Amino acid sequence: MVLELPPAGPDSSLFGQIEDAWELIVAEVGPSGLDKGKGGKFLLIPPDYKGPVPPGHIHVPSPTYRLSFAFRSIPAPGKTAADAYQYAKKLRMYFLSEAANPPEQKFYDPLNDRYPTLPYYDERAFQDIYDIVNVEPVKEQDKVMRHTYRAWLDESGAPLGVQQKLMRHAHISTTMDHYGNASIEAKRKANQPVIQRVLKRSANANFNPIKKGNSEPVSPDWTVLDSDFTLTLHPNHMIALVAGGGFEPPTFGL
Repeated sequence: MVLELPPAGPDSSLFGQIEDAWELIVAEVGPSGLDKGKGGKFLLIPPDYKGPVPPGHIHVPSPTYRLSFAFRSIPAPGKTAADAYQYAKKLRMYFLSEAANPPEQKFYDPLNDRYPTLPYYDERAFQDIYDIVNVEPVKEQDKVMRHTYRAWLDESGAPLGVQQKLMRHAHISTTMDHYGNASIEAKRKANQPVIQRVLKRSANANFNPIKKGNSEPVSPDWTVLDSDFTLTLHPNHMIALVAGGGFEPPTFGL
């Protein structure tokens, strides 16, 4: 897509930004923008475009397929809003394939119409999200939420086959091996019985004093005697266990 901007002149100049689908600035226009007030043909390139960039264009690669822009026509000193309006009508937008013979530009004045610029705060918001998520490419940072989503599905008891379909994975191994996490609440819930077992002060648990050095005080370790195992825990291990962090493999050399 080609966005053709007029140069800043004696009547007016442009100020504004081109934003991607996530409202991140892709390019600025006007005297403070890429064209430095000289105007030019901004070539807006989609994420998967592999073709050549023709000369004479300002290359603007976009990380998303959807773009939006809002420009302000700023009248020059001594000029009026009417002058700025006529200057703004010099904007042109057309497909690159139409560059040899651009169509006549159409302008729509919404002065007397209501134009919603805020997001919807009802069920229509989900349709907006659906439309964007199903069109725009997935970024690495977006996968963080997908890990959380898989964790929520797991905690809800959703079968693995359902999780695979909801996450749109071709193979269930992707769902199982590459996605998923455990929420703090889930880890604490799973960890609670272990804490209660270890901290239970009964005949099968006692303190073992172990000296760390000649000049250091005695630091007690927990010794848990069980019918299946005997486990000695350093206080640091106990802190990690009570905090819900569990044990990392290096703790026991696993």
